[in-house]
Amino acid sequence: MLEQAREWVWDDAFTYFERALDARGEVRRERIVNAMNYIFNRCEVSERARELQWAKKNKIHPTVVVCAFYERLVALSKKPAFIVALIVLQKRFREKNVRVYVNTEDPFTLEPIAPEHLFGYKASDGRMYAFSAPELFHYISSHEPLNPYTRERIPDEAISRLKKMMTKIPRRPIPVWRNPRDAFVDVLHAYECFGFYTRLEWFTNAPLQAIYHVYERMSHDRHVPAYLFTMDALDASIAEDGFDGPYYSLAISMRTMIQHSFATQFYSICKLFLALADVNPEMRGAIPQWLIAGGT
Repeated sequence: MLEQAREWVWDDAFTYFERALDARGEVRRERIVNAMNYIFNRCEVSERARELQWAKKNKIHPTVVVCAFYERLVALSKKPAFIVALIVLQKRFREKNVRVYVNTEDPFTLEPIAPEHLFGYKASDGRMYAFSAPELFHYISSHEPLNPYTRERIPDEAISRLKKMMTKIPRRPIPVWRNPRDAFVDVLHAYECFGFYTRLEWFTNAPLQAIYHVYERMSHDRHVPAYLFTMDALDASIAEDGFDGPYYSLAISMRTMIQHSFATQFYSICKLFLALADVNPEMRGAIPQWLIAGGT
């Protein structure tokens, strides 16, 4: 289960290479290649190299290809003319999107769409809708492939283009969870950004019986999406790791619930806190009384 929370953040690689190359003669490519080969397995590096048009027949080690790519990016970033050209292209790109698409923000994150993640298609009403490709892909993978604006089914042709686009986008960065405390620090930060203020110990110190109670309450509530809290997932986590597994399972369910909006999201979050407050007197005394009154 912990492996679900571990992914190499390729977006951070530029900063690493920039610092390494600034050291001039102190850090050579060979040392970087050796370090990457030590940290990451060949499958991960090869996957990234293939995204950079690497082919095995070229007889070049994939790690060398990845290093050379980021070294070129760093070199280009130090050329003022290159940066000016990028800024001009981004400005024109955004101006074009404002004229073409119905929306300028992603419906799931409510934030501007990164140009490299922009995905759009024309709906049956003749209007163009824009999305952040990773967010839309996650949404249609977990729900029906419906346009969140119109509730109409997204055409198969658009879904096919989205899937193809996702093969070329680096994997979504996910923080590494070394232990349950790390997991809840990460997850509860997202809840605080959403406006739900909590205490870390409510979750890290929760006994197994409390986690079972949460899953039972949430899985039997028809207003809470069935995929969020399943007893099968909890049982599997306990079988895999009887000590930390249940905490990782709860953290993953909570992260999934907060990542994307759905019709009963606020209700589901309130029910989660109420379920945990049932077996935690301190928490019950700390959460807003209107929440307790509404849940009883």
